Amino acid sequence: MATDPAALVETLKAKATLLIHRERELFELRQARRRTEEWLRAFHALSPELQDTDMAGLIARWSDLLVGSLSFESAGALEYEAPSGRVTMQTMDPGPPRALTHVEAEADALFRAKGSGRCDPSAPPELRRLADAIGLEEFLWLSSSVRRGSVRSGSRLLLFAGSSPRTAKFHTFSEDDQNHFTLLGNHLAALVNNGILAAQVERERTEIVAANRELDASLRELSRTQRELIASTKLVAETSRRAGMADIAAGVLHNVGNVLTSINVGAELVAERLRASRVGNVGKLVRLLEAEGENLPASLATADRASKILNFLRELSAHLATERDEILGEVTRLQEYLSHLKAIVNKQQSYATALGVTELCELPGLVDDAIALVSASLALTGIEVARDYQPVAGATLDRHKALQILVNLVRNAAESIAGCGREGGRIVASIRGDGGARFQLMVEDNGAGIDEQLASRLFTQGFTTKPSGHGFGLHTSALAAKEMGGALTCRSAPGRGATFILDLPLRPR
Repeated sequence: MATDPAALVETLKAKATLLIHRERELFELRQARRRTEEWLRAFHALSPELQDTDMAGLIARWSDLLVGSLSFESAGALEYEAPSGRVTMQTMDPGPPRALTHVEAEADALFRAKGSGRCDPSAPPELRRLADAIGLEEFLWLSSSVRRGSVRSGSRLLLFAGSSPRTAKFHTFSEDDQNHFTLLGNHLAALVNNGILAAQVERERTEIVAANRELDASLRELSRTQRELIASTKLVAETSRRAGMADIAAGVLHNVGNVLTSINVGAELVAERLRASRVGNVGKLVRLLEAEGENLPASLATADRASKILNFLRELSAHLATERDEILGEVTRLQEYLSHLKAIVNKQQSYATALGVTELCELPGLVDDAIALVSASLALTGIEVARDYQPVAGATLDRHKALQILVNLVRNAAESIAGCGREGGRIVASIRGDGGARFQLMVEDNGAGIDEQLASRLFTQGFTTKPSGHGFGLHTSALAAKEMGGALTCRSAPGRGATFILDLPLRPR
């Protein structure tokens, strides 16, 4: 069959056209590959080791790489200072920034914009005025999200790169140019931010270490004071025995022992919180950032990774602040224990020659103070404390004696609940008035309860139901209640808990 010459020519034309298109596509791919390789070299040249360089040095290095590797004739950054509105320009020259005048409004529009864009001859007049001010016919721009502190307070950065009127007609910026410019600009912002982040982490780590040192010093001081108080307690006991006041000394020692127990529990809580502190996570974060090596800026340039790191630091900062407040609260309670212990010792020292000092007390505050003094032990056992306070006028009484009685009652209630292994342990502290001249302070627990045959001996010296008890607490509490013109009684039944009632006059006799 004969071949049609015209059809053959058309076929050859089609194949030639296809070959030309493919050659053009191959050329464009090679060009794109070359630009990508140039961009990668520029990216790696802007090394993470430069994060400690000052702002002007970083911008000069970044601008030099754009001009030398990525087909840009000029590159730099504009900085807008608030509230003065001053605009300065930093380029490849590492010298001081050059001030730009009469373009504040034009620059501000881009400063406030988010993302990136292009300014070409068809751009609005205000952008053309800005282009004339920086000496470029066409330029790409990026509004950098550099955090506060990386530049002067209250300022913003706008990165740019482009061509002058002399060369703009020979080169039009492609989509690849736009992408490469944006990626390298974000890389610069990540370097700046990373320098601030590292400085912030180091500053917070230093503050936490200093705070821990202060807490260690406080604990050492508390331990020294505790040893001195133990020595003073021994002296009190010896003096009491010599003066024929062994009964009173035993009560004082019991009260001191209770407070020392609270001090030991509080000190253990502080030590446990310090051991469980998350301050070590700061070091882990630093090591994690260091392990990223050269990939760190690229990693931080992603919004997701940067957001995770910032959220982690925010949560860590909040946790450490809460941890610090908890430890300081525990130290404050330790100081209250020491003040209470000092009052016990002082009262014993003056007991033979002075009567108890009375003062007007608000009863809710008195009961709350007693609960607070035992709060460390309650926290360890998970016992719930409820309050049921009826309005009662302030009472004039020996506050120290009343406080010591309540501390003994709350502590005994907690030990009763813990001793029987009851889950859901609960203590109820109540205030009641009889409408007359007296009032009652009550401490109720859901512990093991007391057998009726033993109830009559509860307040006898030396009687105790605890394996390690000495029988001084309730005895001295009953004596103290009697000295204040009142009485200490108990209602109880086996397995049904116990209620201790301190009945006192509103005014001393």
